[in-house]
Amino acid sequence: MRGAGVNFKRAVVIAVIVLSAVFFYLLYNIVSHAYIYEPEVSDAALILGHSLKKDNLPSEWLMERLQKGLELYEGEYCEKIIVSGGEGPSDNIAVGLAMMEWLKNQGVDENDIIIEDMASSTYENFKYTRELADSENIGSIIVVTNDFHIYRAMEIGGDFFENISGAHADAGFGIRKVLAYIKEPFSLIKYYLIDEGALMR
Repeated sequence: MRGAGVNFKRAVVIAVIVLSAVFFYLLYNIVSHAYIYEPEVSDAALILGHSLKKDNLPSEWLMERLQKGLELYEGEYCEKIIVSGGEGPSDNIAVGLAMMEWLKNQGVDENDIIIEDMASSTYENFKYTRELADSENIGSIIVVTNDFHIYRAMEIGGDFFENISGAHADAGFGIRKVLAYIKEPFSLIKYYLIDEGALMR
């Protein structure tokens, strides 16, 4: 019995070491890729959604994404903007709808905005956007999201789009950003183990 207990403890230690190695490897990739992506002229910019304020206005991080997408549109990197985001548990409207309204208020032609309003995760952002892109004849996209999120977004987006580039929106600095970086490896592991597996079936 003692030997079994020792073997169990050894297995737990090995598992912790392996999981820690995976976590820090992914965290290194997330941090080192946060600012390296460069946008290329594409059919559309895909702005990934984030939470809304109580008044249905974009939260700080979402505002940064929207401003980056607007910058690309005005800089003629793209002719269309896709806004992607469903209604979260604390939202009163779909995030995609709020994003569209903000862009329209900035002077973007409504005909140049494509709305995806069902997604509740980064995986679904791309899953549903792929369906829209096919119907809208969009073959290339620029993924727009915050720096802490862009590595995961590009990893997932690459499974749905062949012609893809990225543009990061700087989330500034603070404890929320640090926590967001720490969360990202776990979200990536979930994608690799669950969502990506579903794509292969």
